[in-house]
This record gives sequence, structure tokens and C-alpha cells, in this order.
Amino acid sequence: MNEFLLILLVIGAVYFTRRIQALERRVRKLEPLPAPAPAPQPKPEAAPAPRPTRAPAPAPAPAPRPVGPSRTPSFDWGRTVSAADLLGAKALAFAGGVVTLLGVVFFFVLAVNRGWIGPELRVACGGIASALVFAGGMWLHRRYGRTYSALSAVGVGIAGGYATLLAAVSLYELISKPAALVAAGAIASVGVAVSLAWSEEIVAGFGLIGAMAVPATLVFQGGLQQIGTAFVAIVFAGAAVVAVRKRWWKLLQAAALVSVPQALAQIAQASPPHAGIVALALAFWLLYLAAGLAFQLRLGTALASAPASFLTGGAVFGAVSAALLFAGADEGVALLVVAATYAALTAALFLRARELALLLGALSLAAAAVGVAQLLSGSSVTYAWAAEAALLAWLTRRVRDSRFQIPALAYLAFALGHALAFEASPVNFFTDVRQPAKGAPALAVIALAALVFALVQRSWERVAPKGILRTLEPLLAWLERRERAVDAAAYTIAVATGGYAASLYMLELLGFQNGHVVVTCVWAAAGLAAAAARWRIAFAWLAAVAAKAVFFDIASLTHTRYGISLVVVGAAVLAAALLARAVVAIPFSLPLVLAGTLVLVPGHDGLVLIGVGVLYTALAAVTFRLRELATLLWVLGLTVAACGEALALEGVWLVLAYSATAAALAVIAKSVGERRLQAASLVYLVVAALVTLVGETPPSHLVMPIAHPGDGLASLVLLLAASATFAWSLDWSERFKIAATWAAGALGVYGASLAILEAAQLLSPEDVHTNFQRGQTMVSAFWGVLALVFLYAGLRRRRPLLRGGGFVLFAVSLGKIFLFDLASLSSAQRALSFLAVGAVLLLGGFFYQRLSAQFDAR
Repeated sequence: MNEFLLILLVIGAVYFTRRIQALERRVRKLEPLPAPAPAPQPKPEAAPAPRPTRAPAPAPAPAPRPVGPSRTPSFDWGRTVSAADLLGAKALAFAGGVVTLLGVVFFFVLAVNRGWIGPELRVACGGIASALVFAGGMWLHRRYGRTYSALSAVGVGIAGGYATLLAAVSLYELISKPAALVAAGAIASVGVAVSLAWSEEIVAGFGLIGAMAVPATLVFQGGLQQIGTAFVAIVFAGAAVVAVRKRWWKLLQAAALVSVPQALAQIAQASPPHAGIVALALAFWLLYLAAGLAFQLRLGTALASAPASFLTGGAVFGAVSAALLFAGADEGVALLVVAATYAALTAALFLRARELALLLGALSLAAAAVGVAQLLSGSSVTYAWAAEAALLAWLTRRVRDSRFQIPALAYLAFALGHALAFEASPVNFFTDVRQPAKGAPALAVIALAALVFALVQRSWERVAPKGILRTLEPLLAWLERRERAVDAAAYTIAVATGGYAASLYMLELLGFQNGHVVVTCVWAAAGLAAAAARWRIAFAWLAAVAAKAVFFDIASLTHTRYGISLVVVGAAVLAAALLARAVVAIPFSLPLVLAGTLVLVPGHDGLVLIGVGVLYTALAAVTFRLRELATLLWVLGLTVAACGEALALEGVWLVLAYSATAAALAVIAKSVGERRLQAASLVYLVVAALVTLVGETPPSHLVMPIAHPGDGLASLVLLLAASATFAWSLDWSERFKIAATWAAGALGVYGASLAILEAAQLLSPEDVHTNFQRGQTMVSAFWGVLALVFLYAGLRRRRPLLRGGGFVLFAVSLGKIFLFDLASLSSAQRALSFLAVGAVLLLGGFFYQRLSAQFDAR
């Protein structure tokens, strides 16, 4: 049955070949014959003058272009497949080639499975079949020209020869491996020669790509063999030569897609690795590298995307092969060999093809980074990456190519990330460990590399690249526009990593508790120095230091230690705000200073608040010319001082403090002409009045019978003096001054009334209630007399305000006797109050009438 199928397969191939030949002959007969060339026309003479009565003759129609025999189109990998392709000669030729190649392969498989013939005869049959197909293709090409069938047959013959050779050496061991490699090279040479001579991609596709796929088809007969993979490498070399020579990118891409899986599979199954498999992996990697370089150089100096991606894939193949073959330090050495190779090519091609050299340099740096990470351990990786960053930064200036700064930044970022993740982790900084400064040297090296990067020049006038590296132009332009910002960032990294390393050494030398206090103080001093130097990052840094003091020091350190941290950080923020005139930062310093001082001086909260308030107020006096800054300082200082006075003092002493402060602020405000201080004086007066009228001399003393209604008169007198001083300072507004004066007068009347009640209690031998009633009678009389005096003075001096004040006091007096005296006093005291007020009212009416008549007469 199997023999019958094989015979049918051969008959079918012959039949389809003949049918294709017949179709091609018919097509040639249908093509039009070439038209005879037109006879040469005589050279035109000078045209005579045109005759107006005769129209010019029409121009002769152009002769038809000669149509010759059309050349059969070559195979195109990227052409869109149409219905004509699926139903024409190309489809038949392509299908016939694939089927024939599979027939040769299946023949070997079938012969092995059934044991029909011996190994020697099997190989002989395969070789004869491949030779016949190849010879048939050559005959068809010679006899009928470049037909698809001829091209496919030649390619299939080459691939079949590879299959036969592979079976002979791999399955049956009829040929030694060196001899087989020589034979494979000879077959590859034939495929390359035919592909180049005919310039047909279909020959290379069947003959070379098909040959590379043969070892994969024999995998089920015993697995991948190293010799088969070596055949793939040889055939890939031939395919690469053809693809580079003819610029057939699709062919090179297909060759890589077929060869890479087989090579990686062969490398992966080699355990442990030996010299043969290492040499095979090295051969594949060098072939990919050479093919990518040759293709790019064939296209020109401008780096194209296709060879760039091929070179990148080759580097990835080398890295993956190293990872599959080796482990640990051996893998690192292998990757460093790869990196050295790319670096050597970079140096060799830098002047000829700079863009290609830059790509190779980038691949070299990437391989070196991974290799160093594998070869070294701990801080050594950070040292190596930081050194590479500094070297690339120097190289940027040496070769005057700004593109080297991109990998320099990448290496610097890698080194910093590795150091913070492993050698000098912030977790170790905030945890009490045995050797916190173990990673400090790595940080110092990173700081040095960042400093080198910031110091070197990295931007010049450059010619825009034409190849794939033009994608870097936006990034390079962005870096060039922000060169100063990049330098500032590099300096910042240098200072930050250096400071972090110094902080770790402090923890190492001073211990965890004391070390963190010193670190906080040093960091705060650094922020203050940055503010003095007008660096924008100063307040951001001070904010970070304040966050450390608040969230870490308070939670981890003892009371005294974190109190020192808070005070130092708060003082640094305050001083930095004063130096930079940053008004916004001043309020943030106050809670830090207050909290730290209260922790350091326990049990004296009032005095602490007063001291801090005096400090801020004194700073306001020093910076008085800076109005906004000084205003914020004295507002904060006076507020804190007022709270401290309320905690430290009470009673008349508190009123004395508030009143004295209000009076002093009023005097200073008038002296320097600063009205904002008068607002502060008014606030102090209001607070002092509340303390006095609520706590010391409440209105209940005036209407309730108590033994000593004038106990708080001293506070009232102090408040009255401060109010008078405040009214005196309001010389810039007559209206406000009068209002303040009347308010002071009202306090004076209130104080005098309490004094009358106190005198009644002290001078009269009667009981408290009786003395209270007598005192109320005298108060009513006092208010009436005072109203009469105001009325008389207003009439004599023609002051309407005094006259109005007199009438107001008369109204108040009347209200008192009717609303309070009538209901609360005895009959005798009530009568005396009414008589006294009535007499004063009569006198007031008399004076008003007399003085008003005199004014009218004048």
C-alpha cells in the first residue's frame, strides 16, 4: 500500500509538471509578437513662413510602443496574494515544491518505520531523488526560461539534498560529521550560487529556508541532533549571504525565524554544557551579528529599523544563550564577552557609521550591566554601574556626541536604584541595625558619578540623524533645552547621596538615638544653608526634614532627643524663611518650635509660650521694614504670648499684662505710624475688657448687694488707662478717636459707680443691703449730676456731642430710677433717688433754656 502511494505521488508530480509546461507554451503563443520598428524619418528642414489662408496639417499619431516578450515575474515575499496567484502557475509550482520536499522527507520516515530497505539504499534513493528534482529544475529553466516550476524544483532539490545528508549522518551514521559539514557547506554554496545567479528569491526560499526546516521535521526520529543544528547554522550563513547581497529582508527574517527556535532548543537541552554546544551557540550569535551588520552597511550609514531590530534580537539571543548555558559568575563572564565584542565593533565603526556604532554601544552597555550584576555581588554592582555612568558622561564630551548621555543617565539610575534597594536601604536607616554604614561607600561612589555627569559638557550643535536613531531627537532636544535643570538634578543627586552616606556614618559612630538627633540637626543646617544660597530646593528639603522629625523622631526617640530635633528643625525653618523672606514658611515653624520647647521645658507651659511669643515679636521688630513679614511675625508672637500670659497669670495681673501690652502697642503704633499695631492693641484691649468685665468687675456688682462691689476696681482702672492711651493714639481718624474716648468714658462712669457702691459699704455702719440701697441712691444722683455737667459744657462750648452725651446720661438716669430704683430700693431711698434726679433735670432744663436764649440773642 505504501509503495502504491509513493508511485502515485511520483506520477502526480510528473503529470503536474507536464501540465504546467503545456500551459506555459500556450501562454507564450498567445503573447503578441513584437511590432516592427518605425522607419527613421528624415531630419526636418526649416519650416517656411505660415500662410494665413491654409490651416496647419494635423500631427501624425504616435507610433505604438514595441511590445516584447514579458519576463516571468519573480517570487515576491511581500506581494499581496490575489485570486490569480491562487489559481495560476505560481500556486501550482509552490505547492508542487512543498509536496515534493515533504515527499522526500516522508520517504525517509516511511522507509525507517517499515524497514523496507537498508540505510545505504535509503540515502542513495534520497540523494538520487533530490538530484533528479534539481536537474529537472535546471533543465526546465534552460529549456523554458524562468518558470515557477523550474525555480521550485531547484530549491526543492537543494533542500532534499540537505535532508538526505542529514539522514545519512544523523540517523544512519554513514558519513562522519566533519565530512557531513563539508558536504553541507558545498550544498549551501550551490544554493547561494544559484540564488545569486538567477536572482530569484524563490530558489533561496525553497533551497535554504526549506533546508533549515528539515532538522525540525526529523525531531521525532530521535530528537534534535547537534549536527543537524550545525547544518542549520551553515544554511543560515548561505541565506544571509544571499539576503544581504540582494537586500532581501524578508528572506533574512524568515531564516532567523526558522533557525532561532532550533538553536535555542538545542542549547536548552544541553546539560551540562560542553565545548561543542558552546561553540554552536557562539556560531549562531556571531552569524546573527554579522548578518545584521552586513545588511545595515549594505543599506548605508543611516540606521534602518529592520537591521536595528535584527541586531537587537541577536543581542537578546546571546543573552538568552548565556543564561541557558551558564549560571552565576560564568553567566556574567559570558555576558561580558558579548559586551566586549559589541564594544570593539562600536570603536571600529564609530567613524564610519556612527549611528550603527551607537546602537552597538547601547547593546554593549546593556549586556555589560547584566553581566556585571551576575559576576559581582553586593556593592560591587553599584560601583561598576556608577563607574560606567561616569565613563559615559566623560565619553559624551570626548567624542562630542550628546547621545551618550542617555545611557549614562540610565546607568546612574540603575546604580542609585540598586544601592537604595540593597546596600543602603532606607529600611536600614530607620531601623536599629548593627552596621548601618555598610552601604555608605556605594552611595559615595554614586555621588561622585552624579557630580561627574553634572560637570561635563553634554550638548553641541549636531546633525539630525536620518535612520532609526532619529527617534532619539525629541529626547535629546528636551535634554538640551533643560540642560541646567538636568545639571541641577545631578547636583541634587550628588548632594543627597553624599548626605545620606554621611548620615549612615553618623548612625554608625553615635548610635541609633543620638545619631538620629545629630542627623536631623545636620539636615536642618543643610536646608538652612541652601536657603541662604537661594536654592529653590531648600524649603522642600526642610519640609522633608520636618516630616522626619514629626513622623519618625517623635515615634522612635526619647522625649529629650525628639524635643531637640523639633526645636532645631523649627528654628531652621524660621531662619530660612527670614533669609529668603518666605512669609508662607513662617507659620510652619511655630508649631515645631513650640512643641519642642514644651517637651524640653515641662511644667512651665505659660512661660514657654510667653518666651516663644517674645521671640517672634522681637524678630518682627528686627524685620520691621519688611512689612508683610514683620506683620506675620508679631501676629504670631503676640497671639502665642497672649496664650502664655493666660496660662501663667490670672486676675489683676493678667489684666495688667494685657492692658500694658495694649498701651505699649498703641504708643509704638503712633510713634512709627503703623496702623496694624493699633489693630493688635485693640484686640488686646477687647480681651482685657472681657477678662475685667466678666471675671473682675462683672455688671452684677452694680445691681446686686455684695460686701465689696469694688474688688476689681484696680483691673478696671488699668483697662481705663489702656483705653485712654489707645484713644490718644488714634490721631489719624477723628471719628475712631471720639468713639474710643466715649468708650473710655463709659468705663470711667462704670468704675466710678462701683467706687460709690464700695464707699457706701465701707463708710456706712449698716448692713450690706441697706448700704447697697444708699449707694444706689448716690449712683443715681451721680449719673444725673454728670449728665448735667455734660449738658452745661456742651451748651457753653457749643459742642453738640457733649450735649448729646448729657441727654443720653439723663435718659439712662431716668431709666435707672424707673426700672431699677423703683422696684429694688426702699421707699426712702427711692424717694431720694427721684428727688436727686428730678432736681438735676430741673437744673438741666434751666441751663438749657438760659444758654440757648443767649445763643439766640447773639
